[in-house]
Amino acid sequence: MKRVSTFRRRLSKNARGVFWRAASLFLIAPFLSAPSVPSSPSSFERPLFAAGPNDNPAENRLFEPISTTVAGTSLESILERYSEIYDFVYFIDRRVDPSTSVVGSFVDEPLVDALRKMLDDADLSFCVLNGTVLCVVPQDAAGELLLLCALRREAAAELPKTVAQRLTATLDFAVEDFAEPAATFERLASRSRLKFAGFDKTPFDRWRAVEFKNVVVSDLTTLLLFGFDVDYRYDAAEKAIRPTALDRSRQVERVYPEADAAKLRKSDYPGCQFAADRLDGKDAVRVSGSFADVAQVEYAVSLIKRERWADEARRNADRRTARAEADAAANVANADGKTNGKRKPGAIGGKRKVVSGSIKNKTLKDVFAYLKTNVGLECSLAPSATAAGLSLSTRVSCEFRNADAQKIAATLAAKLDAEFEIDGDRVVFSK
Repeated sequence: MKRVSTFRRRLSKNARGVFWRAASLFLIAPFLSAPSVPSSPSSFERPLFAAGPNDNPAENRLFEPISTTVAGTSLESILERYSEIYDFVYFIDRRVDPSTSVVGSFVDEPLVDALRKMLDDADLSFCVLNGTVLCVVPQDAAGELLLLCALRREAAAELPKTVAQRLTATLDFAVEDFAEPAATFERLASRSRLKFAGFDKTPFDRWRAVEFKNVVVSDLTTLLLFGFDVDYRYDAAEKAIRPTALDRSRQVERVYPEADAAKLRKSDYPGCQFAADRLDGKDAVRVSGSFADVAQVEYAVSLIKRERWADEARRNADRRTARAEADAAANVANADGKTNGKRKPGAIGGKRKVVSGSIKNKTLKDVFAYLKTNVGLECSLAPSATAAGLSLSTRVSCEFRNADAQKIAATLAAKLDAEFEIDGDRVVFSK
């Protein structure tokens, strides 16, 4: 997977600042008088972490626990590392320096919580679009990005049916390394079957490689423009999508489930008005105010949802563990019953113990302890393995199905890219 990188030239920091200020003014000036797209509340909300409308967001791997210590590592290095482990795409807003140093120490903490704390300390924030793109932005910008994407999807309901369908459709889209913006929007137009006009004059820097998976077209367009304080609108006369200035002062409305809105402290948002409403036949709260003010509410609600899904993910993990342990116990009992007291080669205590279940992102320390308790298998790492970088903190994910000691050792060795020696109830992994 190609990494997602910020938009920037290889210029000095001061030179880049001057260039971008001039570029943004050049881009926005022609559209200051352009009419904004009217927004209307809608029940169309995609889950923050779901990869698709029918997926359970609590199953997303971004909620899995990590144990790590980060000391002065660059933001880009951290995102690169975990994007490979947890299989997500990351996107760094052009206003964020990828070399920003992040720190933190975490033990069995969900990745999303660990990342939030690291970014908070660096005056940054993040949100996830379509469950596939983790976007790192300045401290107060995550809510703006979420709100802007939501308003654009809602506004699509007021557009011609064909245009609305194409804007809210999902697709995989790759921005080629150092691609010209005009060429990128031309390709997006071809893929989405939409007309884009006015993007050939955008003074953006050339972009680095980005691979988006299953991303909503309207969200992708918003994301590519957001770092430059640019929005987009639909020109009915020209039947085309056109860039326009992002107006943070315009009045907007959003409707949230009452269960989420009830957890907000309304006094924290003096610029917003709250009123009872209905959403999909359920109690809801309508929030109105300036774009900048409602964006704060949008971000707060996203955190409330995130915490709810994290709780659900923990409950699901506990249930999976309980089922796996119950299955293992049942399999052991069945295997014991079949031995009829006869000792088999390689058996432990005259019984061939087997285990079934899944291991997801667990440390070798936990895996070895589980195998010793439930299978009687004593596992250890040879010096050659530790010298090659393996340790009891190394995390693995694998699955066992009626696996005896031999199969267990072979499965773990394959995951660790290691060799193993088994002697009775002892297994040693080496490199």
